[in-house]
Amino acid sequence: MKKLCLLGATGSIGKSCVDIVNRFPEKFSIRYVSAHRNIEDLFALAQQFRPEIAVLSGTTVEAAWQTKFKRIGVKIESGVEALAELAGQSDYDLLVNAVVGAAGLQPTLSAIGQNKNVAIANKETLVTAGDLVTRLSRQKNVQLFPIDSEHSALWQCLVGEDPCSIERLILTASGGPFRELPASEFKNVTVEQALRHPNWAMGQKITIDSATLMNKGLEVIEAFWLFDVDLEDISVLIHPQSIIHSMIEFRDGSIKAQLGLNDTQFGLLVGTPILTGSLVRVFLGVWTDQYGGRLVFPLTMLASALSTWLLSIADSYGLMLVAALGLGLAGGGFAVGVAYVSKFFPAEKQGTALGIF
Repeated sequence: MKKLCLLGATGSIGKSCVDIVNRFPEKFSIRYVSAHRNIEDLFALAQQFRPEIAVLSGTTVEAAWQTKFKRIGVKIESGVEALAELAGQSDYDLLVNAVVGAAGLQPTLSAIGQNKNVAIANKETLVTAGDLVTRLSRQKNVQLFPIDSEHSALWQCLVGEDPCSIERLILTASGGPFRELPASEFKNVTVEQALRHPNWAMGQKITIDSATLMNKGLEVIEAFWLFDVDLEDISVLIHPQSIIHSMIEFRDGSIKAQLGLNDTQFGLLVGTPILTGSLVRVFLGVWTDQYGGRLVFPLTMLASALSTWLLSIADSYGLMLVAALGLGLAGGGFAVGVAYVSKFFPAEKQGTALGIF
């Protein structure tokens, strides 16, 4: 069982992570947990999962709540500094950092210092200290798993590709609620209007940042550090439907895209090679590592050959769809993972599981 340190548990990504843990109680437990100010939800999580320590980072904990936590055997602490101490514990397996703002940096550094892999949804960690974080993660041989939709999509598209063949990375942006609003009317925009994102259900800060497109600027910086590409090789494309989450363009002019429903949880389900191997074995009926590694490659090669042949003779949309699905499977374990996730998880629950597996 994988033990998680979940920071920001009452936000959108945090709730998605909790949902995944509930779906796979035999695979995950929550060892440490934090919330910013929502003490009621934090206590409910403490009752359910009985973590060693819970942290309320945004305010002090009143005596009455301290008594309640004590009664259920959970230690409660408060303050931003407590987040770093929580992430610096040694007896968990993966940090899920869904904290909002620069407060997410120190916990990430603490986790890396303990040789813990990090599933990261906190943009500010890389925006404020990308050089430090990526350098330390390489030194410690720690993996950073992006679990926000755009960077998870890029990560999936880059699997198995030669970095030298990449022309550019393409992040998509919906354009927010004011995409078609004349510039002359911007002076009359209200906070309530800015918080009505047309496609995504997110926290208030990221929703406002999305309305101004500031969030997309942060994502460009994040991609720069995550994928080690030049800034001029990262582009942003307005895509109001939010179906294509990100793309990569190759030097030969071809483009590879990750598509999915507009959902903040898809990033957590593709997470690590551990998940990939597990989903490949589930999908193909290969249950052991002993045979899984031997069978996946020849089976995907066979799928590629059959799908290519089927595509060449396809005379209907149905046959073309079957062939395309076969080629997707042949592309590797991530395609299988996406198929599994799409089948067994509703749209609003698909993104967050990618990093915690």
